[in-house]
Amino acid sequence: MSYIEFDKIDGLYSTDHRRVAEVISDLFPTVRLIQMDSLHPAFDPERPFVLVDEPHMLPPYIIRYIQPSEVDQRLVAWLVENNMQDANSKVNKLKILEMAEAAMKAKRELEWMDEKKDMMKSVVKSKKHEYRHNGKVLRK
Repeated sequence: MSYIEFDKIDGLYSTDHRRVAEVISDLFPTVRLIQMDSLHPAFDPERPFVLVDEPHMLPPYIIRYIQPSEVDQRLVAWLVENNMQDANSKVNKLKILEMAEAAMKAKRELEWMDEKKDMMKSVVKSKKHEYRHNGKVLRK
């Protein structure tokens, strides 16, 4: 494939693009941020940058086409978020914790609603005219 590589040509690209490419290569050794040559058959003038994965002993493939304005920390965050190879990554652990917290919150709300439902049944069945619950006086 005929790519223009960041590490082979100096001075053509912004330091921000170079920094993002270095961070990506530090986090994911097989993934590279490159700018495609305009003569390449898959070249898109609106999205000249691509993320290419070059796995060991497998042919390289394009992960995503990228606009120049998208080459920043959002791209690194997108890669980390969509990393399916590492089940023990911090992002996956955080997602699991968030899901567990949401499940606990939903369970708490269900228990609270059940308690309120039971209380209302008790009030309706009671022969009293006033009913006191949590410091509040309920009247029929």
